[in-house]
Amino acid sequence: DLTGTATAGTASSITLAGGATGINIGDIITLTGGTGVGQTRVITAWDNGTKIATIYSNWAVTPNGTTTYAVKASAIYTPISASLVTDTIYDYLHATPAAVNSKLRKILGWAGNASFTLPVSGVGQIAFTGQGKFVTPTDVSPPAAPTYQSQRPVAFVGADVWLNNVATKLGTITLDMGNSVQIAPDPADTFGVAVAGITRRRTTGRINPPVALTSVRDVVVDFLAGTQRKLWWRYGIPGGAVSVYLPTIGYTGSEDEDLSGFAMEGIPFAAQGENSGLYLTVY
Repeated sequence: DLTGTATAGTASSITLAGGATGINIGDIITLTGGTGVGQTRVITAWDNGTKIATIYSNWAVTPNGTTTYAVKASAIYTPISASLVTDTIYDYLHATPAAVNSKLRKILGWAGNASFTLPVSGVGQIAFTGQGKFVTPTDVSPPAAPTYQSQRPVAFVGADVWLNNVATKLGTITLDMGNSVQIAPDPADTFGVAVAGITRRRTTGRINPPVALTSVRDVVVDFLAGTQRKLWWRYGIPGGAVSVYLPTIGYTGSEDEDLSGFAMEGIPFAAQGENSGLYLTVY
């Protein structure tokens, strides 16, 4: 973590100590002492000259020169459109009953799409689809036993969810990266194909907050006017926590939904920004 004592603050920003550097959009900051202690926000802009970090959502209590902070150590993932890498997938099929060898299938130059489903009180899941170059299967010695990661996923509880600077309840969040995966032809290849690539992207998602009066949330008016909103959620304990920040989303509809007898409003949306529509932070 990057720790220090703030020098000033506003409702939507905090001025970090003079030595602060290397701050990124998507970083998570927690106020650890002094005025405003206990608040956690996502950093949405950083000025290395003035040391001002803009945050979302607004502070409930504005920090000042007595406030201490920690910018959490993290890994931040964002979409890219250049220098795209591809994956290699090995799939071992073991004989039954067990035999000396296994059947190995390979996919080379694989590119794909990811879709996320995050239900309240449940564990988030990621589904992958894609394509690549298929390689003729071969018989090989079976691989060694796998070693699995010890970190286990946590449930979507004790979370912060903010839409348009308002703490929001909901039932499920879905998110689709919207990668369009294509594979080029190659007559020299055994199966006539080259490696796959991503040719376009349109990130979309859906949330389902409780129905609200139009004075609180008017999705239809925002849709007609093309008004963009911010959406951010985070959950988990540092060391195994997740934050997802979408700086600009545009609503694409309003749908009636029944959730165990409660009236909910399904809100599909599209994220804006070629490579700045999504910041996924693990911290």
